[in-house]
Amino acid sequence: MVVVRGPERDRTQGAGRPVVVGFDASPAAAAALDLALDAAASRGVGLVVVHTTPEPVVGPDADLLVAPAAARAVLDEVEQRVVAGQVAARAAGRGVPVRTVAGTGRAAEVLLAEAARAQLVVVGSRGRGELAGLVLGSVSTLLVHHAGCPVAVVGPLAAARAGRHPAARRVQVAAPGAGT
Repeated sequence: MVVVRGPERDRTQGAGRPVVVGFDASPAAAAALDLALDAAASRGVGLVVVHTTPEPVVGPDADLLVAPAAARAVLDEVEQRVVAGQVAARAAGRGVPVRTVAGTGRAAEVLLAEAARAQLVVVGSRGRGELAGLVLGSVSTLLVHHAGCPVAVVGPLAAARAGRHPAARRVQVAAPGAGT
């Protein structure tokens, strides 16, 4: 299921603003990317793909690694190439201009900054459950409550269905403050 928080903006109000998607190469993120590409294509706008990597480990344990900064830089570069390849493959032939925003840190912060200039933000949900989400935090929950534009959250069932039948996605729309 895809849950959308927020009323659709008047097309003239969001005209020219891109669709933004968070992408971490998970199955839910792949389904979110497909939905975001469809939304961008139908609106005739570009897509901004946000991909972040966690902050590097610092402290006494980091000193146990040999050249941790160099190793981290190589891993980040490989990850960015993998993400770019996956995004390019999914976007091929859709006629949507794609720009990637790569960064280090919390994905929620980067997505919120991009949401300020977007007409829609799309993210996947890993579906960890209420307790894990409470303990670990949730990018989708933060966006639903703080983004200045509508937010679509693609759940695990939609991600599983999208792999088999992209048209089988259901969309549930919820207004702000309606318990989402």
